[in-house]
This record gives sequence, C-alpha cells and structure tokens, in this order.
Amino acid sequence: MQCINAMETAQGTFDHGFDSSVLQQVREDIAEATVGFDQMEQQIRQADTAQNRFNDRVQEGSDRAGGLLQQIKNIAVAVGGLAATKKILGLSDTLASTKARLNLIVDDGGSVNELEKKIMASAQRSRASYLSAAQAVSQMGLMAADAFSSNDELIAFTETLNKQFVIAGANAAGAEAATLQLTQAMASGVLRGEELNSILDGAPGIARAIEKYMGIAEGSIKTVAQEGKVTAEVVKNAMFAMADETNAKFDSMPKTWAQIWVGMKNKAL
Repeated sequence: MQCINAMETAQGTFDHGFDSSVLQQVREDIAEATVGFDQMEQQIRQADTAQNRFNDRVQEGSDRAGGLLQQIKNIAVAVGGLAATKKILGLSDTLASTKARLNLIVDDGGSVNELEKKIMASAQRSRASYLSAAQAVSQMGLMAADAFSSNDELIAFTETLNKQFVIAGANAAGAEAATLQLTQAMASGVLRGEELNSILDGAPGIARAIEKYMGIAEGSIKTVAQEGKVTAEVVKNAMFAMADETNAKFDSMPKTWAQIWVGMKNKAL
C-alpha cells in the first residue's frame, strides 16, 4: 500500500503519468485482500478456540470414562472377592462335613487325620478328587460297613472303583452317580436293578469283572442279578480278584490335563 501511495505522489513528475484508475483498482484489490486475510485470521482463531473446547471435552469425557472404568473394576474386584469368599466358606463346610462323617468310621484306634491321609494318597493314585473319594469312603463306610473288614479294605475297594471309572472314561457326574448306586447295592447286600444299570453305564468293566469272577458268560450278569446272586461279597471279591488287571489297564491310560488339574487341586486342598 505504501508503494502505491509513492507512485501516486510521483505521478506528476512524468510526462505521461500513470493511469490512476489502475492504481485505484490495485488499491481496492489490496484492501479486499486485507479484509479477506483478516477474516481468515478470525476464522482460524475461532477454529482454534473450538478445537481447544473439543479437546477439553474429550479430556473431560476420557476422565469420566476412566473413572467409570475404575468403578467397574472396583465392583468386579468386590464381586470376585465375595465369590471367592463364598467358595472358600463352602469348601470349608464341605471339609468339615466330610471330616465329621469320616470320624464316625475311624477304626483300629486310629485318627481321622490318618484316615484322611490314606484317602488322599488313594485319590492321587487313582486320579480322583479327594472330596469325591472321601465322600465315597464315608458313605460306603456308614451304609455298607458290614461288607468290609476294615477301612483299609474299603479304601482299596474305592480306589479300584475309581480306576475303573478312568478306564471307562466316565465323567465326574457319572462316576458319582455310579458310586452312589453301588454304595446302595453294597448296603442292601445285592446288586441288581437300577444299581446294576448305573454300573453298566458308568463302569462296565466292573460288570465284566463280576461275570469273570462268577464264571458266567459275558453279558449274562442281568439274568444272574435278577436271581439275587450278585451279592455284596461277590462284588467285593470280584473287584479285588481283578485288581492287578485293573491296575495294568489303568497304568496304560494316558493322564489327561483334567486329571492333572484334579491332582493339583488335591495338593492345594
């Protein structure tokens, strides 16, 4: 703009002066450009202000989200803690109940602690849960005490039973159901009907062992059982007679990750 003013001042010194309309147009163009730059600057400042406000809101939202997330984490920790506490209390009650039942069948002047150690060792050898093994021993010891001469015999019977479940590939629920049915059969003195069907489903090897011990044809156990010939004594003797064969088959079975986990839980318990 200063250059244009100087040119207008010097116009009179030339014979043929500048066209003043051209200078005026240049002046107007520069003025218009100046206004445009001013508007652009204002818009940039407004955009910068808006961006700053947006950033502040994003930060505020992030802070609030972070606070909410922390609250959720706190709630999750609290709920998890309550769940863990509930599990611990439930486990404590189960152990207390199991210990009380085992205390009722302690023999030979021993202690319940010694009996628990024997059951734990048996559970580890047969890849079974200690709590399941202890429950089986205590139930059978209370309901079918007359079928066994001692707790050692009872534990050995339960261990062979658990190994049969591993060989048969029975799951925990199936093994528990079959054990309960067999316990009831041992308590009643004979194996037949629903109890026998449960054994055939959960551990068919036990039925084969009974047939072999009795010298009857394979698959004929139901007929013999209906006649009341499969007594508790026969079942026990058949299991022990096939113990070596059961152990050989059991040892040939690969240990699964689930069984390894059961062993770890036993040790933790």
